[in-house]
Amino acid sequence: PPHIRPTMNPFNHSDDDGEAQSLEPDDIAGVSFLYPAIGYQASVGSIAGQVRDFDQQPLFGTHIKAENLDTGELFSTVSGADPSAVTVGHYRLHGLTPGRYRLGLAPIAGAINEENFGGIFTDFATGFPAEFYDNARDNTYAHILDLAAAQHIDDVDFISDFAVPGYPFVVPIAIVSNTPDTQGPYPVRVAARDAASVWLLYQIDGGSVQHLQMQQQDSLFVSQIPGQQVGARIAYQIEARGADGKVSYFPHADAWLDFTVVELTGAPLAFTALRGDDAIGVVDTGTRRELARIPVGDEPIQMILAGDQLFVSNLSSNDLRIIDTATFQVQAHIETAIQPLDLALAPDGKTLYATNSGTNALTIVDVESGQARTVEIANTSEGLYGIAATADKIFTTDIAGSQVLVLSSQGRITGRIPVPPKPRSLALAPDGKTLYVTSMDTGRLTAIDADDATVVRTIDLGVSGTFAIAPSPDGRKLYLTAYSEGALLVVDVASGTLRKKLAIGRNPRAIAFSPDGTQAYVTSSFSNEIHIVDAVRDSVVGHYATGQNPRGIALTQPVWPTIESQHPTHFALAPAFPNPFNGSTQITYTLAAESPVELRVYNALGQTVRTLLRQQREAGTHQIYWDGKDDQGRALASGTYLLIMRAGAVRQTTKMLLLR
Repeated sequence: PPHIRPTMNPFNHSDDDGEAQSLEPDDIAGVSFLYPAIGYQASVGSIAGQVRDFDQQPLFGTHIKAENLDTGELFSTVSGADPSAVTVGHYRLHGLTPGRYRLGLAPIAGAINEENFGGIFTDFATGFPAEFYDNARDNTYAHILDLAAAQHIDDVDFISDFAVPGYPFVVPIAIVSNTPDTQGPYPVRVAARDAASVWLLYQIDGGSVQHLQMQQQDSLFVSQIPGQQVGARIAYQIEARGADGKVSYFPHADAWLDFTVVELTGAPLAFTALRGDDAIGVVDTGTRRELARIPVGDEPIQMILAGDQLFVSNLSSNDLRIIDTATFQVQAHIETAIQPLDLALAPDGKTLYATNSGTNALTIVDVESGQARTVEIANTSEGLYGIAATADKIFTTDIAGSQVLVLSSQGRITGRIPVPPKPRSLALAPDGKTLYVTSMDTGRLTAIDADDATVVRTIDLGVSGTFAIAPSPDGRKLYLTAYSEGALLVVDVASGTLRKKLAIGRNPRAIAFSPDGTQAYVTSSFSNEIHIVDAVRDSVVGHYATGQNPRGIALTQPVWPTIESQHPTHFALAPAFPNPFNGSTQITYTLAAESPVELRVYNALGQTVRTLLRQQREAGTHQIYWDGKDDQGRALASGTYLLIMRAGAVRQTTKMLLLR
């Protein structure tokens, strides 16, 4: 979805005020359509169609974009805007240069709305998910159109919500990504409509196709693929069968989703937000090879680690995603206010704060339960950007007001600190006593006493502006990205002097340290690369290419998944599925021999809340469900619960996250 900028259509190659390029390809197409030069019409083509809902009603004001895969050019329009539109759902993309095109559909959302989109349109169709032609959720499976000069392709139609009238509807809740997890199982969850039954089809390394009927749990259909050894390639497909015999597939009848069980070297893993790819890239820093691309929301922008979980903010889909760093799988989805941006954890790790750059609001998330609430911040000049948190304060930047706001832990403004223009990012020293503030419009770095919220020092770094800042783990140095100069700045904290200025790629943005603190990794969003810096000698020691527009980055030591023995002589308690859950979850356990079995659920205080099983069971694999209730049948609150299985002398545990 588009963002506000002072040009005709919503594509732009800069994030900063006044830096939008006014002659993007879609701008040129619009002007040339109105005032065509000689020969222009013969050199370009057009694509047209209808946008309708499931009931065949035309949808007005939807955003259709076309990407020329050969040139990288982007074009866009809205349905109903073409002067020759037959219905309000009709669209035509004019002035398209020859090439292969991928078309996408999305609602007008985020910072763009009826009031600021020219001020002449009303009743935009909203509330449907973005998709690609033809009925593809992921751009990998989009139907590509070949357009020649002077060619006009019609009837390129969209039905919102991935629906095809008269057929069952089915779509995954999340796509299974490449994973280092050999234990499994690999859960598959889908939403379906008008389906009498839903089936999971999968094959291992091109072998025979296995068919599993998916079980309905609450509003979803769920199943799971068994764990596989390293190197295995798993292909899978979803089949929805209607009562009348009609069948729908995801992604298509002749296409399969796939993932691979990957091997880790044991070196730290680098998770990077690839804003241009709507995905998180996972790189093994030991080989500098990308292991996985994890689809998340629209325009992932920042990230933060909370234990083994990675929280990712998605700027355009207005949500957070939680990724399990051990399995590379998306665990949960949390809706937020408009344009979530920077993230900060409270010192105790129990609360996550997210700024909302599209509005004057703060999203506050309980890390354990995943529940979120939004707090409106009054009397600010623009949406909030940078954020940091101490035990009793939250700091955030009012970028247009040239101030740092001091908030209570509940989001109430308790102070305002004037700082140099366009304060962008915040970072606390490792001891939590000093807060550092970057300025995008000046080379001045501000240091604030975090206890009494007063400025203690300003350092002139001699650059036009800085973006990100990261203190070294020992607190002796500060690392900042000078985005206009393409440099990484290293500042000595004690003396307040600039120690080094390292060339680091085009438009460097985020900084993260390796778990041992000896290396810094820096994203360069325009050159699509990560630079590696020796944080002891402060020298660049390497770099590697990444996906489109890398932004936030985090490094963590691999969490080695427990490898379950393939021998049937072992006892095993598999992870609950689905997990997290809000209705019921399936628990699978395997017994090597007949044995007394006890399954108990404990809360965070260590109290038994539910005894699921206490009896003699025969050898083999068994399933049992937990409905999120206690022994008295009362619904339990959201939170993390511990399941303990005792089978003879064997004791195994697994965690379950209940979301209400």
